[in-house]
Amino acid sequence: MEFREKLKEDLAIFRQRLIWLEDGTMRSYEYSRGQQMDRVPDAVDYTKRIIAEIEKCLAEHSDRSG
Repeated sequence: MEFREKLKEDLAIFRQRLIWLEDGTMRSYEYSRGQQMDRVPDAVDYTKRIIAEIEKCLAEHSDRSG
């Protein structure tokens, strides 16, 4: 899979996780093998940071190819 397509796929996954965290569907967050974040506000902040980084990478990759 192309790098940009993989980033878009990951972005969709993290956006869905953010929705689940904010609406209460998801109450904890496993961010690494066996490491869990039980505080929803921390998990929301963490997820937003990941989304921002992915969006930044997509923008940078777009600038280089265009």
